[in-house]
Amino acid sequence: FNLLYFTLLYFTLLYFTLLYFTLLYFTLLYFTLLYFTLLYFTLLYFTLLYFTLLYFTLLYFTLLYFTLLYFTLLYFTLLYFTLLYFTLLYFTLLYFTLLYFTLLYFTLLYFTLLYFHSQCAVLNLPSEQ
Repeated sequence: FNLLYFTLLYFTLLYFTLLYFTLLYFTLLYFTLLYFTLLYFTLLYFTLLYFTLLYFTLLYFTLLYFTLLYFTLLYFTLLYFTLLYFTLLYFTLLYFTLLYFTLLYFTLLYFTLLYFHSQCAVLNLPSEQ
């Protein structure tokens, strides 16, 4: 009975020891794999989140920059051509106003001198030729 008892005890202890270490091994393997899987997907998530936010932030500021640039250039272009238009209009009106009054002045002078010259001829006064 001694031999049978110790043999059964030995194999029972061996069985539970192997069972214990097998369960321990697979439990540790499971939690290790779970840990690294969670770590991997957490890092993947935050990496994707980071680059997505970076992408849209850069896109936003790039679009903002070019929109502001566009409207700034549009504003100054319109300002330039508006000022050019009114400057040209001013000097054109000034030119034609001066031309009109110059022509009016010399026309009136011409007809005034013609009138006085003809009056001198009617009155037989000596006219300055």
